[in-house]
Amino acid sequence: MDRNGVNPDVFMYRTITNMFCKANNVDKALSLCKEMGKRGCRPSIVTYNILIDDLSKDGRIEEALGLLEEMYHNGLHPDIITYNTVINILCKTSHVKKALDLLKEMGKRGCPPPDIVTYTTLMDGLQGGKN
Repeated sequence: MDRNGVNPDVFMYRTITNMFCKANNVDKALSLCKEMGKRGCRPSIVTYNILIDDLSKDGRIEEALGLLEEMYHNGLHPDIITYNTVINILCKTSHVKKALDLLKEMGKRGCPPPDIVTYTTLMDGLQGGKN
């Protein structure tokens, strides 16, 4: 991009990150996210949500949780979409206790209150989940 005189901004990076994820290339998307940081362009909450969602779909739960922690470290406040995505994958992979712990953490970190998606996901997880 720089070779063509284009200075990418957060929106351009987010669009390309989303494109890589839709093409099932989350590793390339993660690499692009690191490049963003090196260029002084901080990933947005939406960019993190895209990456967390794709990692979750790929079964890479620990990496998704790592990005959640990275968001906190970078001063970003995950939104309800971020939390619902992580809670969903935790419940689907029988980590309901971790999902409930994350629900408690939401309140401590000042996240918007859980919504119907949060509670429905947790109820589904509790019905079929293995703690």
